[in-house]
Parts: sequence; C-alpha cells; structure tokens
Amino acid sequence: MKSLLVLAAVLVAALLVPGTLAADHTIQFQNHCEYEVSVVIVGGMQYKATGSSAVYSACQCMGDTTCVPTTMCNYTACGENNKNKCDQGTPLVDGGGFILDADLRPGATTTHTITVPKFWQGSFQPRTNCHLDTSGNYVCDYEQHTCRAYQDGKGKVDCGGHGITDAIKGEINFDENGVDTYDVSAVDGFNVPTTIELVPGTFTARDLTPVEYACTKSGTNKDLRAEIGTGNWTNLSSSKLLITNAAGKAIAVRSACSYASALNHKNNPGFDEKDYLTNSTCCKLPWGSAQDYKQNGNMSCNPLTWPEDINTAAFFKQYLPAAYSYA
Repeated sequence: MKSLLVLAAVLVAALLVPGTLAADHTIQFQNHCEYEVSVVIVGGMQYKATGSSAVYSACQCMGDTTCVPTTMCNYTACGENNKNKCDQGTPLVDGGGFILDADLRPGATTTHTITVPKFWQGSFQPRTNCHLDTSGNYVCDYEQHTCRAYQDGKGKVDCGGHGITDAIKGEINFDENGVDTYDVSAVDGFNVPTTIELVPGTFTARDLTPVEYACTKSGTNKDLRAEIGTGNWTNLSSSKLLITNAAGKAIAVRSACSYASALNHKNNPGFDEKDYLTNSTCCKLPWGSAQDYKQNGNMSCNPLTWPEDINTAAFFKQYLPAAYSYA
C-alpha cells in the first residue's frame, strides 16, 4: 500500500509508498491550522481511450446513481447537468468533501485518512471560513468556495466532484507508467498553507529527474496571504489580488489568471475568453504553454509580459519553488 501525507498549516497530505506494487493507496490529511479546514476532493481512475496513448484526468460523469468501472469518458463528454456521483467509474471519496477540525491543542494533529485504488488520480483543495447556516446550508464567506453542485442549489460539505476557484490545489497521480507523481499548484490561487509529503521509508526514487524534485516535499508552510503588497512584493496590488470577507479578513490570493478571469466575467458576462489579459495570464492560445510552443509553434506563455501589479508568477515561485503557478 502506498501512502501520502497532506498537511494544512499547514494542510498536509501524506503518501505512503512501499516498494511493492499494491492494489490500494492511502492518503492521510492532517490539519495543523488553528481553524477548521474543509477539503474539496475530486478523483477517479485514469482512462486511456482506445487507440490513444493520452491519459485523461478524472471527470465527473453520473449518468445514473450507479458507479461502475465502465463509466468512463473524457472531460468533454461530461455535461454540466451531470451532478456527479462518479469519477471515471469510481465512487467519489467522501462524496467529494470532508471537514478537518481546527487544531487547537498543543501538539495535536487532526487527521482524515482515505484509501484509493491503483491507477487513481485526483486533486484536493482546502477552503476556510465556512459554516452551517440556520437553513442547514454549508456556506463560506467567499461565495466561490461554497459548493452548490447539486440541483437543490444548497451549499454542502461534499462537493460532488466539483472544484473551487481561488484556492491552492494538491494533485496526485498514482501508477501512471509505473511512477507516482504529485504536486501543489497555485495556478488557481492560494488560500491555505499546504504541503504534500511522502512518508519516510516507504518509497524509492528510481532514476527520477530532475533529482531536486524527486520524492521531495511539495508546497509551503507559509501563509502567503500576509505577503501581498509588502516587503519585496509592493508591486503586487492587494486590492486586486486579495479576497477578503466582510470583516476585512484575507481569505485567498488570486493568481494572475484567476484575477483576469474574474475581472472579465464580472465586467462582461458574455465574454468569450478571447481577451488578451485572460489568454496571456491563463496560457490560452495563442499564448500557449511551453509544450504548445514546442509542438505547435504557438507563442510561449511569458509572465514577463503580464501587468506588474498582478504578476504573481515570481511571487509564487519564491515560496513554492516546486509548484506550478501558471500553465
């Protein structure tokens, strides 16, 4: 059995990775924060289409209420009306969400352990400042962190396979081509200090490159919400990048991409993604990723061209050197 450790600070995910091949993998979530953390999780089996070497990431396909291994589809086949009971034929972990209580005791660790099958891949995002209201809705101070994934429109702890915006994301991919991979991504922003770590003595790094990223901790223990607009980051606009609640408390930091996307959708609900700022910061065509550039000759996504007051690429690179901040 392989195992990961996910900490929240920090939120920590721990992976236990023994040398022998196993049918299942274990991920343990630990909350070391002095506040409650609600974890949104999505994931399912890897899927390769017939005749293709491409591996599709998990998508949410319901069809009916029965999860079976043959319920496999690529992302484009999953319509908005599929209010998700399955990911690639695998039942969602905890219905897509669970709560980690606040760690208020000295030295205490609040944990939640899940087991997933071989070839599972998925992601998780933490959210905070959420509570049950008088109507039984689980709502968050920041509406975009409230999961209204179901047809009744109510906020829930279990997000049914839907992700959230403006939040850090941990990504885990088991057994693809015989290797387990994981990372922490700030592409969608940052809200809770989060790391993914391997349990010592349970894994082997075999011929992995680059060596500085092989089997190392990914993420950060530092709360980056306090860094925007201060110190070396006075160029970054706190009014544009910080998301606050009614009391003025910082909930999250937007990435350049999430800021541009929110700005355009807010000011122009009908906009069709053909906007320079959104396309360049979110690495959409023609400003594709480095891989797009190599394969198709599209312009490489270049943070040096982004407006200085929302350019979060160097900021996230400073504190999350092994993480993605744009893609």
